Amino acid sequence: MLVLFLDHAGHGASLEWTVPLAELVESRQPSGMIGKGSKYVVNYLALQHFRKLREALQNQHVVKRGRGIGPLRSDLACPPTMQKWAGLPSAQHFVEQKQLGRVHRTQPWQWPWFTNHSLPDAPKTCASHDGSCGATSRPGNASWWREWWVQYFMDPAVDFEEEGQREDEPSPPWVLRVALKFLLMFVKGGIEYCGTLCVTIGLAARWVYWLMVSIVVVALVQLAYWTYVWVIRPLGRFAVVLVQYLVGRAPWDEVLTHHGRTPFRLVWYGPTGQVAWTAQYVQDKVRGRGTGQAPFDLLVTDGTALARLRHSTVRGRTNRHGFICPCDTVHGSSHRYWRHTIEGANCRVHLCSQSPCTAPEAAEVHVTSSAVVPREVEIDLTELAGKGPFGRCLTATWLLSAQGFYFWKWLGGGACSLRRKCCRLCGCGARPRRGPRPGGEHGSEPSRLLHEWSETESEGEDNAQACQADQLAWEEGGKTQALGREPCKDLALGNSIPVLPADMRLSDKDGLQEEDGVWHVRLCPRHAALYGHSSARRKCAVEGCVELSRTTKGGVRLCKLHGAKEERKPSSGPGTKHSATPDKTTPRRGSAPGDSVAQPDAPTTPRSSPTKPRFTSTPPGLGRAQGETESHLLGLTWDEVASLPDPTARLRAIRAKTSQGREAEGKVEPAGDGAARAEALGKLVRNVALGQSAAKAYQERDPVLGAFHAFLQGA
Repeated sequence: MLVLFLDHAGHGASLEWTVPLAELVESRQPSGMIGKGSKYVVNYLALQHFRKLREALQNQHVVKRGRGIGPLRSDLACPPTMQKWAGLPSAQHFVEQKQLGRVHRTQPWQWPWFTNHSLPDAPKTCASHDGSCGATSRPGNASWWREWWVQYFMDPAVDFEEEGQREDEPSPPWVLRVALKFLLMFVKGGIEYCGTLCVTIGLAARWVYWLMVSIVVVALVQLAYWTYVWVIRPLGRFAVVLVQYLVGRAPWDEVLTHHGRTPFRLVWYGPTGQVAWTAQYVQDKVRGRGTGQAPFDLLVTDGTALARLRHSTVRGRTNRHGFICPCDTVHGSSHRYWRHTIEGANCRVHLCSQSPCTAPEAAEVHVTSSAVVPREVEIDLTELAGKGPFGRCLTATWLLSAQGFYFWKWLGGGACSLRRKCCRLCGCGARPRRGPRPGGEHGSEPSRLLHEWSETESEGEDNAQACQADQLAWEEGGKTQALGREPCKDLALGNSIPVLPADMRLSDKDGLQEEDGVWHVRLCPRHAALYGHSSARRKCAVEGCVELSRTTKGGVRLCKLHGAKEERKPSSGPGTKHSATPDKTTPRRGSAPGDSVAQPDAPTTPRSSPTKPRFTSTPPGLGRAQGETESHLLGLTWDEVASLPDPTARLRAIRAKTSQGREAEGKVEPAGDGAARAEALGKLVRNVALGQSAAKAYQERDPVLGAFHAFLQGA
């Protein structure tokens, strides 16, 4: 509320009216009487309202330049132009309220604003003669800060709106008021800051929202694509192929392929097969071997039925008409008549090179399409031959039931159970007993005769046996090595050769002979030399030991057992030198100087003197190891010398043993010593097959054995 007192123009009179948004505040003066020494100031809280008021007063010629606030007069009424500010209590009412102490004083923060927007100074003279009119002091002076501080902290303000509150009533402590003011300022600033922050957060939230929406959309699109690629399309293709199989237009292998499995793919060879018949097919496939050097099984068909034939090593030659494949048994068949036909022909089938066959007299059964399959692979011959509609439905039902379709599983189980019961009742499910094998009740014939039309140079006697090199394999250097990639066409000569136990794990035992837990194989001279060289390089050098070598002592390979024995040999004294192996030339304790030392493994004559031979002495400049190696090589037998894998060590051993023999030539030799030496040398020569033409190359590579061969011929 504003109570404005203006001096009337030229008459010294005053006008009185009320204006909103302003307050009349009493300044700090000693006098408490209204109109006598009391000064009042006008505080405009809104500059816009002040300008409107000034313009209105100027238009009514009420306020002139140089005029200010006049004395308090209450005998004039408000002009008509200022009726819009009327309606508030009159000046007399204000005086009464002032006397009662209910006038609201000016707030501290309003003083600076008022000093910047105060009215012009008023004249000091007025109509009253008591000297109480006019405004001699204004709040814009320098002393207002001191008064503002005292008023703000020491004199509490009186709320004019509350009727019951007095100026002398107690007010809240100044600390609480300051805290409330700062709290209000903090809340106001926080609201403004939060508003800006909320706008920013809202913008960021919108971006995050659309970003999340886009991510979800992209994820859904990707999920839909993966669902189509990995689920819908495979299921669609599987359903199409399954329907084609049910109607007989697609094989079962296609169904398994679309189902996620990898079936064995058969390749049919022959004039009516997928690939034309060639002699290389017989050499690589029919005579080939799979896991464990086991021969492949042969699948033959007449266009309707299929049979799986199992055979051992296949012999014979191919010609322009085809190849005759002798088999042992019929492992499986899709039709009974086809099994009976093949078994009636003694399991001999002719793999024809042309259709129709140009040699109908070659065999009883002619096949224009055949394939090979490893023995460990299971093949459903009935499925390959082609099932009927009912059989195809049962197969499809079995496949679906195996994947968790419980309804189809129950239906298929019931159908299979009904089918088994029907087969038991009618006897159609009983499988006929297989006929006897061609070799008799105990297996195939031990002798493998060549074909009567064979044109090879290795045709032998009736009881001759073919080389079994294609059945042997061993592991060397982390890889499997086969002695023969294909069946050998030569005959097996000489005695059987023992096979290392470690090699039997990778070899085919079919047709091999077992004696005292050791398997023996019949080989031709060429393969016998190759296998003997390989086994000597890998096995222990001790005679009679068939274990693989694990360590090397003085250039000699030893197995784990014999190597451990050499390491545990006790020493007889601290100053005595010992070799890696016992020195068989040293006489025992307590023996006479003229006694001889028995050497059962050496073919040389015993010495009558215990003196150390000159070949065991260590030459000047050589160490102890060389002397010990010479002693060790001297104690080896001729068979062990022939089995040494190192040519240098073998040559040193032969020189040592021959020099020992030359020293004993001038002495008395017992009867039969020359025959024993010749027998030992002959055994050495026989082990490497020096008398065969196939071993001449091996003889040339080893001149020491060649020299022994010449020595044997001269003896």
